[in-house]
Amino acid sequence: MEKKKCPKCNVEMDASNNFCGKCGYRFEELDKSSESVSNAKKPNFQKKKIIIILAVICVVTMALIFILFPKIKSTVEKKNKYSSALTYIENNKYQDAINILREIDTYKDSQEKLNESYYKLAETRYKEGDLKAAAENYYSAGKYGDAMRKYTSTTYEYGKQLVAKWDYINAAKQFKKIDYNDSKELASLYVQFDTNRYHNHKFYYYAEEFEDKLNSLLQEENENFSAKIDDDNITDTPVIYVYNKEKFTGVYLSLAKYDKNGMCEGFDIRWTNVSKSEENFGTATYIYSILLADCSLTAQDANDYYMELVKKAEKNILWGKAFCNDTRNGISYHFWYSSDDNESGLLINNSDE
Repeated sequence: MEKKKCPKCNVEMDASNNFCGKCGYRFEELDKSSESVSNAKKPNFQKKKIIIILAVICVVTMALIFILFPKIKSTVEKKNKYSSALTYIENNKYQDAINILREIDTYKDSQEKLNESYYKLAETRYKEGDLKAAAENYYSAGKYGDAMRKYTSTTYEYGKQLVAKWDYINAAKQFKKIDYNDSKELASLYVQFDTNRYHNHKFYYYAEEFEDKLNSLLQEENENFSAKIDDDNITDTPVIYVYNKEKFTGVYLSLAKYDKNGMCEGFDIRWTNVSKSEENFGTATYIYSILLADCSLTAQDANDYYMELVKKAEKNILWGKAFCNDTRNGISYHFWYSSDDNESGLLINNSDE
């Protein structure tokens, strides 16, 4: 049988007894005391439990804020940018819309709006005559509407435009991009055209082509400078340089072995009786003509080469042998001064002699 001791007199007795037979101690008092102690501990435990729960809630809340706030902020920013892009589209500012939509291409239908903007920008560029930009933007529009069909036809047109400017190599590159009408045949043809322009170590120009290219370079240098072929002179078909819209006969270019259906294989540049006020113009004609004569040169090369020729030239010596030979593309430049007052000036002759 289970035993217990009296807490007061320490006498051992049965566990079922509620009174001590020796001192009369009532065991109910002990039970109530224990219960009181137990009950006193319960509120402390409950309080700790609540604190722990609140702490967990705070941690979770903070974590959610750190995770969700950037996403919410990003969504708001994308929404604002999207709204701005739509406004740009409505106001025909397609490039501005493109710049924004490229940043938010995954937001709503931004990708579709981006393609639409590329397409409308292409339409604008096409109307402006900028075929290169139009083709590029049609391509960027992807599958939007008939963008790819227009990309193909516009690229073809751009290739033809380059042909009209005698830019055969770049024209061929455009035709190679597409399969449209006779584009493949044209690509092959114009590669061959460009190759055939190099013959006997010389580069051949159509006279009109040389005039066009030289005129463009002179116009970039100074809007008062220009060049054109003098059709009245049938003998040597000179290109007359124009200064301030007046013929500038002090500098002229003679195209050798040229006929209306063929190409020129050489040319002379003569600069006579040039005044100081026109010196820059005369210098420009030399530099750019040298540049066109030798396709291996850069503009800086042509300028440096011209300056070297000037340094070597001996003034006031009849046929002073101050010339420089250059073997790039087989071209030889001859630079000289003449003591004859009527013929004084400079001559550059590109030939293989």
